[in-house]
Amino acid sequence: LRDAIDTTFAGDSGTPVSRELTVVHPLQPFSPRYFDTDAATRHPQLWSYSETNLAGARALSGSRGDGAPFALVRGPLPEAPERVPPLTIDRLARFLGNPARAFLRNRLGLVVAGEDAPLEDREPLDLDGLATWRIGAAILARRSADEAAFRAAGELPPGTLGSRAFGDVAAEADAILAAAAPLHGGTALEPLYVDTEIAGERVTGVLDGLWPEGLLRVQFARANGGHLLDLWVRHLFFCLLRPAGCAPVSTLVARAGNEADFYRLRRVDAPTAILEELVALYR
Repeated sequence: LRDAIDTTFAGDSGTPVSRELTVVHPLQPFSPRYFDTDAATRHPQLWSYSETNLAGARALSGSRGDGAPFALVRGPLPEAPERVPPLTIDRLARFLGNPARAFLRNRLGLVVAGEDAPLEDREPLDLDGLATWRIGAAILARRSADEAAFRAAGELPPGTLGSRAFGDVAAEADAILAAAAPLHGGTALEPLYVDTEIAGERVTGVLDGLWPEGLLRVQFARANGGHLLDLWVRHLFFCLLRPAGCAPVSTLVARAGNEADFYRLRRVDAPTAILEELVALYR
């Protein structure tokens, strides 16, 4: 439009006409230019009714001071409240997986939330990482692959694209199930309820996935350090309680393309000492 104006019209001063017709707005709505009251400098088309942005413009025009501290507590933090929150196996494992997040949540009361994913404006042609994991984890939980159920739930791309994507995920899930099948021998044992004292701290929780071959965890996600730490904590409590009819071995079967990765922990003879160190770290 500006090019068309300049080729069609000419101004008396020789400058491009479009320049005189164009208003360049500030990048921020709280720019002081929107609230300029000086007749000699203000632009008649730059104005705003926003009281909030007016406050921002005044803050920009005023003197600068020191920003507020990140934490409202200066110096060492006070002692943590006793028995709050209660210590569970899950909480201990999450702490070891991400101590900084646990500190922010438990001591500063700061929850770092993730960003909301934007809504897609078109039908997917492929599965992203989260959708792949969601379908694969559901197949492992059901131990069967039913494409119609996922298609009815809107989890798959349309038509042949969806069938091919589902086939790829199902093949990976089948590989994990096949790898874990020998460890599912016999009858599954009842979950083990944990309620014990470690270094003066009461720890509770539930250990499930118990089989005669030991504690077994099967996941569609690729194994990372957090998964292994979680298995390690559960394995220590498993070795501490030593349930009858169950081998003292913990195994994680995880995704590795069209194959599966195995991570196996052997029996720990003195788990109490290690658990006391972990509880001390948590404190």
